[in-house]
Amino acid sequence: MMVTPLRRLVRPRAPAAAASAASAAKGRRAASSTARPLEIVDPHFHYYDSGKPEIYSFVSGFGLPEACGAPAYQPADYRRDFAGLPVTKTVHVEVLPDQDASGSCVGEVVEVETLAATGECKLVAGIVAACDLSQPAAVVEAQLDAIQAASDKVRGIRWITNYAGDLLPGESAIASRATWPRVARDFSTCPEFSRGLSMLPPRGLSFDLQANPDQLARWASALAAHPDLAVVVDHVGSLRGLGGEGNGEADDAQLAVWRAGLSALAEQTNAHIKLSMLGYAVPMWHTDARKAALAREVVDTVIGIFGIDRCFFASNWPVDGEDGCSALEMYGHYMEWVAHRSADEQAKLFSRNAARFYRL
Repeated sequence: MMVTPLRRLVRPRAPAAAASAASAAKGRRAASSTARPLEIVDPHFHYYDSGKPEIYSFVSGFGLPEACGAPAYQPADYRRDFAGLPVTKTVHVEVLPDQDASGSCVGEVVEVETLAATGECKLVAGIVAACDLSQPAAVVEAQLDAIQAASDKVRGIRWITNYAGDLLPGESAIASRATWPRVARDFSTCPEFSRGLSMLPPRGLSFDLQANPDQLARWASALAAHPDLAVVVDHVGSLRGLGGEGNGEADDAQLAVWRAGLSALAEQTNAHIKLSMLGYAVPMWHTDARKAALAREVVDTVIGIFGIDRCFFASNWPVDGEDGCSALEMYGHYMEWVAHRSADEQAKLFSRNAARFYRL
């Protein structure tokens, strides 16, 4: 599988100081006339450190440090980026960590727990760890044992499942087609992966589902066989590349498949969904009024399908800041988009639903 560095999938970053200042100013303007929530629970963010290749060599080779503009993203960076926002708790989600000789990704859990033990990341209340659930049952059981032993903050498992066919010679993950790294088949129809999912509820673990729009209906059928499994769909269902000039028909087709898939998930399962990664759905949405309106329509559609009680905003930081959007600007838009809703509904979208889902 050829992997294209993320830096080739996003707009070149502006000089750091200028971009930060401009984005912060836009964020202040976006939020200035909107009442801020009393509390934000951020249920999706990532740490990484390219100086620790035993954990982060894969994602570093994939280009995350270059795309995010720094060789590492650590607790002090998160505190800086979210200064001024009332974040009270966070959930660290796996970021394609390296697998050890046994195939386990427990090293990332140990790293985050170590940072928490030092008092560096007091906000981290939950961890979503990586585990390939399609491995043999005994292997999955052993890896889940190790992951849960490494931290009492572990709340769930994610193994990315975005699959749009096998990559052909010369093709790159994500760039050439929406097949993501380490996804060699469609796990929605994989009996071994389904068996792995069945191991999560007895352990009190949830599952973060990241899948393409045309996989969502199949996942609805697959997850209906696991009624006791708590599931959250990541990143509004992985819409991709909407809003380009002349892309109207293709966008309409993708949106139709996406809406049908989300509707199936909402009807056939008890899944929740994260309102996040809008820069993947609508590239550069925060720089253009037309694209911002489209991004808002995506959010409104998701809330309409799943209902307020099953949706929550997430930052996906620092990935969602790759295109120059600041956390303050992003949340300023979120607040503006739901300003017409009641205080109770806003509290659910910004904090209560995420805290309830991840048992924080």
